[in-house]
Amino acid sequence: MKWMLLVSTILCSFSTNAQLIRKDIDIRSRKGITADQFVYTDAAIAQCHASTLVETKNGLLMAWFGGTGEGNKDVCIYTSRRLKGIWTKPIIVADGQINDSTRYACYNPVLFQIPAGELLLFYKIGPEVQKWTGWLKRSFDGGKTWSKAEQLPEGVLGPVRNKPLYLNGWLICPSSTEKGGW
Repeated sequence: MKWMLLVSTILCSFSTNAQLIRKDIDIRSRKGITADQFVYTDAAIAQCHASTLVETKNGLLMAWFGGTGEGNKDVCIYTSRRLKGIWTKPIIVADGQINDSTRYACYNPVLFQIPAGELLLFYKIGPEVQKWTGWLKRSFDGGKTWSKAEQLPEGVLGPVRNKPLYLNGWLICPSSTEKGGW
């Protein structure tokens, strides 16, 4: 696979709050919405952030990072698959373990399905934003199982929040650099 790195120079800051969708609104009245459901309502993670969704040949797959708090070493990448209209129990697919003695938080997963190919999971690992490293896992069965973690080349974070573009055999990844601050 050929790689191309795009570096974004536009910086944004967002504040998000989870909101429950009103139960008195019929989802059929909202154009394009065919289902309205939580992925989970009870989990062992106190916080979650930065979800990503992809359609595979086996159905929908979602990933996000979560743990006791953003930046804590227990923050991992979780996934859940939608099977027969129900989301599976979240499972950890990346835990930030670098070696036997070093573990950092994981951040900003991005799922991408290569047309007629493998499913990619990009994510970041690091003690702080300026020290993130880019990582990749591959699935050949729609997200049921994953390869070992592969560190991306030095200085390449992969897509930070937005999905890549697959064009003429090239995977073009929107990215950013955080060295020296935002």
